[in-house]
Amino acid sequence: MAILDTLPGVEIEILVDGEPLEEYADNDSEDQLNTNMCYVEAVTGKVFEVRIKVEGGVEITRDTAEFNISIDGVLEAAPLIPSHRFATRYYERRAEGRNVGGGKQQKFCFSEIETVDDGRVEVDEAARTKSLGEIEVLVSFVDMGEETLVQTQDVLTTDLGIMSEKALKGRAITHGVGYQAPSRGANKYNTETTNEDPFNIFKFIFAYRSPKALKDLLVIEPTPEPTPLEDRDFDSLSREELQELHKRARDRAQADKAAQEASVKVKRERADENPRRRKIARPSVGATQLELNEADGGFREASSETAGRAEVEIVEID
Repeated sequence: MAILDTLPGVEIEILVDGEPLEEYADNDSEDQLNTNMCYVEAVTGKVFEVRIKVEGGVEITRDTAEFNISIDGVLEAAPLIPSHRFATRYYERRAEGRNVGGGKQQKFCFSEIETVDDGRVEVDEAARTKSLGEIEVLVSFVDMGEETLVQTQDVLTTDLGIMSEKALKGRAITHGVGYQAPSRGANKYNTETTNEDPFNIFKFIFAYRSPKALKDLLVIEPTPEPTPLEDRDFDSLSREELQELHKRARDRAQADKAAQEASVKVKRERADENPRRRKIARPSVGATQLELNEADGGFREASSETAGRAEVEIVEID
């Protein structure tokens, strides 16, 4: 919940599915008097509403507290809470959408922005992007005047159109306000206000961005990488994780075995492709060799001059 020390007892929240969005402090912005600035997460298509809560006993300087709610720079609602409503007890008001007449309203929702980087900037884009991605609640103390029925407004769509990167000027804006199809809602009335207290004006700003943009801005901590199963304590693993660890080990073993078999096959194929006879050293002339004596199984010395020569039979002729 967004609060101000200078406005005790008043809380502003952005609700999605009936629950307040978590708020993240903007540590880079400079502190401004009577201003609360924070970030909230925007999820595309989610319906949201603004809730105003006032505790009993809050003192104001006029007879009414006015809450001007602007989204993307456009005034969408201005709930009034007379002082007698919360003088002694808790009270709340909600802004759910824009009135389109006939007892119908269009609820607010987060719509993703589509951007294009073509270097062009349309005439109205600068004005549109000035407060894009912001929900602002301006609180002031006023006196009430006459009450009139709110005039019928045009039905709007959720399509924000295409915006240029240049127009956004590098700001990490991911979403704008969209509108649901008209649905049943109470008739709204405008009340003229006068005599605003210039010394008591308070501002609540909610910058809404996608979860990824908030991580990129370091507004919220990036999701840490999970610890590999192999590095975790064995006793801390679940049954499913143990099965996965076993599967990985088995797959690695099979892959290693296949790689080894493929390597052996390649070596064999290379050997068969180029068979060569082994060279046998020939003895040099005059070298001494050992020859096997078949008669007694021993060895005898032989010169290379006679080694391997066939014996010549000599025949005498009378």
